[in-house]
Amino acid sequence: MMLLNATQHAEFSEQGYLLLEDLIPDEIFEPVIADIEQGIERGALEASEEHGTRNTFAAEPFDRRLALVEEAFGEAANVGRHVLYKSLKTAGMFGLMTHPGLLDLVESIIGPEILSHPQFNCQAKMPGEEISKVRWHQDLVYLDADAEETPMVNLWIPLVDATEANGCLEVISGSHRTGLKPHGRLGATGKRDISDEDLPSVSVAVCPVRRGGAILFHPRLIHRSGPNRSEKIRWSIDIRYSDADQPTGRESVSGFLARSRRRATEVAATHLDWLRLMEQA
Repeated sequence: MMLLNATQHAEFSEQGYLLLEDLIPDEIFEPVIADIEQGIERGALEASEEHGTRNTFAAEPFDRRLALVEEAFGEAANVGRHVLYKSLKTAGMFGLMTHPGLLDLVESIIGPEILSHPQFNCQAKMPGEEISKVRWHQDLVYLDADAEETPMVNLWIPLVDATEANGCLEVISGSHRTGLKPHGRLGATGKRDISDEDLPSVSVAVCPVRRGGAILFHPRLIHRSGPNRSEKIRWSIDIRYSDADQPTGRESVSGFLARSRRRATEVAATHLDWLRLMEQA
């Protein structure tokens, strides 16, 4: 089991995050990336049919193809719609979300009744795209207030090496202990961000992490990411887990039971169980 040791527990409690290397093996990532590539292929072919025959860049690598296709067809074609944000409800994504190593870590923080939270994302930070810059925020502010005390933890997982150049996460260490800050709607993206005067005066940590690693962090931790100044896409997955017996702050959308000692027969076995729950919500 990949439970946190006493030192890691103390660091997580104090700093609000842990950078964990060599956590996820390639055999867990490969199906996720294959699902993303299939979704991009589908979107590219649909765009090609709509706009007439064009190059769909099928031979290009994973960290370049979507950017090239979007450049060719335009953002309005929405080529990534089958995979981006909450669209990736696939067998590969389910396998990542239920990877025993991840669930062991989560159990060591929130306990054995684990819901894979409905708030998750697959993100592609495009090269040279200033709008992809994400300002300081706390993820908990995007949930309903009834979830403010729900035991919860986030995992930010890069599918390629995340570096300062391509916009890795930056965090304000210890900010999870300074309370939930007011968020306004600032900037071109309209996302809810914290104004400079409301930021705590504590240290900023830049968190590059190689593929195979992850950043485990508290939902109150203040974090951001800069623009991607590299020539390749920074692909990443955001997953959240919460205590299955407490409010999610997203009651109209279903997550799935990923691990349970009390309700073992209700634990989702495949992504099809997940999809059924989404249909019933």
